[in-house]
Amino acid sequence: MLAKRFLGTSNLSFGRFGMGYRPPTPLHLARRVGVWGALPSLLIAKGVSAPATDNTTGTMPLVGKIIDQGPLGQCTWCSTPKAAKISIEGAGVTVASLVGTEDFSQRIGYADVREVERGAQDAAGVPLEPLTDSGAMPDDCITVVQQLGLAPMGPLQDGRYNDNSTALVNQEVTLSEVERTVLAVGAYDVNLTATDRTDQWKAAINARIGMTMAFFVDTAFMNWDPSRGPVQKIDLNDPNGGGHQVCGPVAWETSSSLGVVWTYLNSWSAAFGENGFFKITDRCLMMTIDSSIAYDIKIQPEAA
Repeated sequence: MLAKRFLGTSNLSFGRFGMGYRPPTPLHLARRVGVWGALPSLLIAKGVSAPATDNTTGTMPLVGKIIDQGPLGQCTWCSTPKAAKISIEGAGVTVASLVGTEDFSQRIGYADVREVERGAQDAAGVPLEPLTDSGAMPDDCITVVQQLGLAPMGPLQDGRYNDNSTALVNQEVTLSEVERTVLAVGAYDVNLTATDRTDQWKAAINARIGMTMAFFVDTAFMNWDPSRGPVQKIDLNDPNGGGHQVCGPVAWETSSSLGVVWTYLNSWSAAFGENGFFKITDRCLMMTIDSSIAYDIKIQPEAA
């Protein structure tokens, strides 16, 4: 079943956690046609197919430390650089060897993507509006990775594993701060109606391809207790819910009673869920999912 595109507002709902996924505009959706590839084409090019057995660890060992986005609306820019890290380190190149830190900067990337979005909207001669912590679109995150690269993570803020904070989140990024990594980024859209969608995700996990997923989360999800089993229901009418983007799937298992159960990486610190990860049934996921993107990232020869 194809999830309806219910994420029609900014979907910035702040309770215990920040969210911040904003859905693609019609312009973004039109741009994908003929520009983005489809995940099956990437899998064919890599010569990979779905395995016959479960992979309960998948790309989890490539994730590293769990980001804590706190109350900030930067979920898209927590999940995107983690997906990039999976693809890069899955190919045998460490992020540390590229930029000198274990992870990429959340502060600089999140400011970059909002500056890109603001620049696309402002008319010539009109003063730029200041940045606001208003979330971002996944498509624009890809643009930033492709055109500006990924900067090294800076000093941690507010006692969280994150170099961003409420005091820094709306600071403009200066040219001197953009330390570019030269990446060739291929973005691949996942057809959520494809009959072999689950096989595509399984093959991508085994090929160590980083992915992101945008969906709607409710209060019950925010308070998910792993002892109760995987997430099986999300209330799409929860007024305290909102749009969220996570990294993955990063692993999966098959339950005789629940069917396929996916594991995803969240950005609400290692205290959330299972050390920062959560599990959700495929049946539930397809009632709430809005988009899925896979990344093929190569390091260009001129990269440091």
